[in-house]
Amino acid sequence: MANRFYEHCYALDTPHATNLLRFVDGANPGTVLNIKGIRWVGATTAGHACVITREDGLVYWESLASGANYVESDTIERQWQQNFRLTTLGSGRVYIYLYAGSFS
Repeated sequence: MANRFYEHCYALDTPHATNLLRFVDGANPGTVLNIKGIRWVGATTAGHACVITREDGLVYWESLASGANYVESDTIERQWQQNFRLTTLGSGRVYIYLYAGSFS
């Protein structure tokens, strides 16, 4: 499967060294996304990593699998620029959930 970008959820399973949203219609690297949560599922081996960064290398989110069938979920309220990258994904799939409104 390839990365999929839905209205309120991104399903990512392929790491990229470049901006993930550059080919998505309407994406603007300077615009922020309101992130509601992240879920990493299906890591197959202890030591596999998942790292999401901004284009300049700032780490937005990272995790390290402790074993097979590793799952991690974070409910967060953060703003990310649309120029983020999934720089490392040893295995599994990452779901990034977007908040439809603004933070108050």
